[in-house]
This record gives sequence, structure tokens and C-alpha cells, in this order.
Amino acid sequence: MSIKNFEFGPREITITAGQSVVWHNDDGAPHSLAFKDGAKGTDLLLPGAQFTRRFDDTGTHDYVCSVHPYMSGTVVVRRPTATASIAQR
Repeated sequence: MSIKNFEFGPREITITAGQSVVWHNDDGAPHSLAFKDGAKGTDLLLPGAQFTRRFDDTGTHDYVCSVHPYMSGTVVVRRPTATASIAQR
């Protein structure tokens, strides 16, 4: 995921439970990630820095930049399919 031009891109992403998302601050300003589900986010994510979070729980996980609260995004976490579970073994 990219943070650029004061936006999270893409704004919504769908992954499978157990996968991680990496946010890269490709902007010229510091940003942060504050998750509405209470999970630990970041303090300041300086330009060029990155943050990774693994999502084990299915559902919708909304987040904002606490420095710029108009910036928001969503990670949708789906249950693994039987095919995906077999392929991961």
C-alpha cells in the first residue's frame, strides 16, 4: 500500500486471513496509521518509512491517519478458501 499525495492507495484492499499488508510512506510528509479495531498502529511514519501489520481476524478493518484524519482506508479480510489452504501447505 502506498501513502502518497495525502491518500492511502488503494483506499480499500481485500486479503486472506493470515496475510500482511505493508504501507509505504511515499509522501513528503509524515503520516500515521490508527486502526479503529484498537490494534496497534504507528506513531509517526516518516517519509520513506514503512509499517507492516498481519491480519488474522476476518472482517473489515478501518483505519485513518491520525495526523490527517481525512485520510482513511479499509482492509477487508476474508476467510481462506479450501484451495488457498491447500496451496499454503
